[in-house]
Amino acid sequence: MPFEIKTITAYVAVDKDGEEGIIAHMQNGIWLPLVCADETRAKQMYPLAVQACAIDNKQFKVLRFAVREDITEQIIKQYGGK
Repeated sequence: MPFEIKTITAYVAVDKDGEEGIIAHMQNGIWLPLVCADETRAKQMYPLAVQACAIDNKQFKVLRFAVREDITEQIIKQYGGK
């Protein structure tokens, strides 16, 4: 049975004003957002989030999003793709 994404976990930095943003990590010259779809990777990303937030002394949250909605057709219509 193929793997199906049911939840997304995201590491989110929170600034002093309560503004949130996805934490990213530089790897091989590319910024990779700390977002994943399985528990193993969520655990592996934890030290990266700690390191990234320590630089600016920011707090972070680990958020899980569990509502799945396929919006492919809406996006295709909106952007004129095929």
